Amino acid sequence: MRPLFIFWYALTLHILQGVPVLMSIDATRSTPVYALLRFLPTHNHVVLGLVMICASIASIIAMRSTGNRLADTALMLPQQILLLVSAGGSVAAILASQYADGTPAPLAHILTDQIPGVIAAVLHSYALLAENINVRTSLTSLIASLKRHASRAHGVAI
Repeated sequence: MRPLFIFWYALTLHILQGVPVLMSIDATRSTPVYALLRFLPTHNHVVLGLVMICASIASIIAMRSTGNRLADTALMLPQQILLLVSAGGSVAAILASQYADGTPAPLAHILTDQIPGVIAAVLHSYALLAENINVRTSLTSLIASLKRHASRAHGVAI
């Protein structure tokens, strides 16, 4: 089964965030979006809004494609970068117990507020990997290889 749900979630999120960001700098005050704004060399909300929308469009193209996996993955990478940078901003806010705009908040409050974006980045990363490699087979092979090396090193079958 293809992990399409998380891809659709991410692209919908970035379209729904990108349009307001495109229209107003005020939309960049949320912690995950602020992290993206700071990540861009221009720090321009219009450019950020366009990047978010274009990354979503690229993801749609990749998901509708039945062609080259490498090209499809390349089309998904901008979405992945947006999610990881946003998650980084969320983690920084959690660790500092302070939102991007400087508003302090108790750890429990900011954790429950910001953790969904972190989870989305992790799930999207896993799904992107799963689309390109058989994660289950790779993990099984890795474990088997580690067991073989351990048994050779210690002379004991595991």
